[in-house]
Amino acid sequence: MGGADDVAALAGLLTEMSGSGCAVGEVSAPYSNRRGSGVRRYLDVVLTGPPPGQGSELPPIRDGDVGKA
Repeated sequence: MGGADDVAALAGLLTEMSGSGCAVGEVSAPYSNRRGSGVRRYLDVVLTGPPPGQGSELPPIRDGDVGKA
């Protein structure tokens, strides 16, 4: 788990399934899992457009939403 090939495949699927509505930027270094064996990685996902089948207008971002995950 957390192997480079798996991470690259996931990044490709995210981009493909979103219809180019998102892109994957930076991928974190592997971190040890808190529980159990293996590692985990974090993907920096960037929204590049609306979801497939929706208009070109994205909903507004409210001030309170900035920085929330």
